[in-house]
Amino acid sequence: MKVCTGCGELLSYDCFWKGNDKIGLQYKCKACLRRYRDIHNNEIVLYRVAHREVSRKTDATRYIIHGDTMRAKTTKWRMDNPDRRRLQQSKRRSVLLEATVCEIPIDIWDMLIEFYGDSCMYPYCVKKDLTLDHIVPLSKGGAHSVDNFQILCSRHNSSKGNHHSTDYRPYPRLVA
Repeated sequence: MKVCTGCGELLSYDCFWKGNDKIGLQYKCKACLRRYRDIHNNEIVLYRVAHREVSRKTDATRYIIHGDTMRAKTTKWRMDNPDRRRLQQSKRRSVLLEATVCEIPIDIWDMLIEFYGDSCMYPYCVKKDLTLDHIVPLSKGGAHSVDNFQILCSRHNSSKGNHHSTDYRPYPRLVA
């Protein structure tokens, strides 16, 4: 048992992250540290940007020491959260292409599947290996928003590429 310096409660050891005190635990419990991070997230981001080189060295050192564990956790998260991963990749690509990025709910994939059905929107295609397609391609100035999404199978999405802006969505359409 250990006393948290944040909330003052006596808690079991599993309520603390690993850290630097005498017994190898953080001084504050996980809940207090999460609360702190939620409140001060912008300051943390600004610090990491201002001290980018130090942050990179710290991250690199952490990765050298705990790389296998970090990779395993990342792989497990990706397997457990395919929808969130798909959205994360799409948003990252939008930022890289400097497209307009609108705030999109995490469960957007489920909403699209529920609204349009779980098959490719290309006419007469019934394939189930679905991907999120931008009607107006991001590279052509399209926005990363619900108004610009449609569901296509991987074959039709890759064949469409960024060559044209064909909208295969049926009416009525889902709008943000």
